[in-house]
Order: sequence, then structure tokens, then C-alpha cells
Amino acid sequence: NQLYQISKNLGTYFKDNPSIIFQTIAGEGLSYPPCYCEYCNKSFQEYLKEKYRTIEKINKTWGTKYNNWQEIKQLGSPEDIDEAAEKLKMMKVALELPKDNVQRWQKLFELDKRRAIEWKRWHEKVLIEWYRDIAKTFRQANGGQTPVGETPCWPNFETHILFALGEIADAGGMDLYLPGEMISTLGYASELFLNFDMNYSIFHSYGKPVMVNELYVQDNSPALLPESQGWWLLGRGYNLLSFFT
Repeated sequence: NQLYQISKNLGTYFKDNPSIIFQTIAGEGLSYPPCYCEYCNKSFQEYLKEKYRTIEKINKTWGTKYNNWQEIKQLGSPEDIDEAAEKLKMMKVALELPKDNVQRWQKLFELDKRRAIEWKRWHEKVLIEWYRDIAKTFRQANGGQTPVGETPCWPNFETHILFALGEIADAGGMDLYLPGEMISTLGYASELFLNFDMNYSIFHSYGKPVMVNELYVQDNSPALLPESQGWWLLGRGYNLLSFFT
């Protein structure tokens, strides 16, 4: 409720303000880890209950032995990690969950693919509904005068939510610190440019503009490389760039 009120307040405040050209919904919100609060846990269980109707059906479909809906935990929750760790220890070859975050999530998916897929579907469904409702609240207060959208960081392209934002947002955007000609924490430049094109194609198909925020100029950036990368993005169809040092 607080977030909806903030969205309403921002929409009202930015109305008739020509200096505001774009409002993000949650910035790099897609980078945040999943929530495992009581409300979200119950929401996941209610989602499963609505889809499968009975615990017997879900057990038959998944090959599990749950006694009730409350036993089904979100993927990656503290309880889930503890159970997964115990399951690995009980195998013929004693294993442990990887310490690396990405590898740990991959192992959790591998251990329980059916639940993992349903959890992913539920998680993205909830987020898409939230983005749609927040954007609607902002527009109602703003009168549609200020474009509203999102500026995810490039790693978020692994999620399908970005494709839904093509319909929900008024414009496309992304935060991305471009590397030089060497590998950076974000990957190689060629890999990043592929994501630029995908981002553009999503919003271009809806006839919406796209922008890059926080186009980062690193200390080790070769002379004129940030500028050339900026021209490259303009040539790829991006309508607005903002540099960040």
C-alpha cells in the first residue's frame, strides 16, 4: 500500500512538470532477491492450490509426498536450502550446495524441477501484476503526461518480465555500465550489445522509444570509447542516452 501511495504521489507531483521526461517504476528492482515473507509464501501456496486443486493431484504430478500445502516452500527459501542440503548429503556421493549464488540456484532447480518451474511462473506472474498496477496508479494521478517505465540492469534479461514490460511501460530503458574492450564484471562488450538489441526490439515492436541510463564512463575507458559506444547505441535505435561517471 505504501508503494502505491508513493506512485500516486509521484504521479501528482510530476504532473504539468516539463522538466521530468521519464519516471522509473523500481529502477533496478529486478536485481533484488526473491521475498520469503509469510505473505509471499502463502501467495505461492495459494497459486498452487488454485492450479492443482488437491494435494493428491500435485503429489501425483510432481512425484512428491506432501501432506498439506504448507509443506511446499518457495524455491531458495531458508527452509528449502536446508532441505536441499540434507537431500544432497543423503545421496550415495555426499555433495553440498555450491557457495556461488548462480550455481546454487542451478542446483536447486536441478533437484526439484517441477516445483522450480511452478515457482518461477508464480514469481514472474506476481511481479508482472505489480508492475502493471504501479504503472496504472501513476498514470491515473499523472494524467498520462509523464512516461513511466523501468530501467533494469542487463543481467535481468534472463527473466521474462522484460518482455511483459514492453506492453506495460510507456518507454524502454536500461541501466548499464559498458566495459572497455576487455571483460568486466558485466561480461564482454559483444555480449552486452546483444542485450541492447533485444531490449530495443521488444519496445520497438510496440512503437515505443528506448533509452540507456547510467551509460558508465570507467576510469580505464580508452579515449573516445564511451562516445563511440554512445553513437553506436544511437545507431541501433536508442533515442536517449545519459552518461554517468
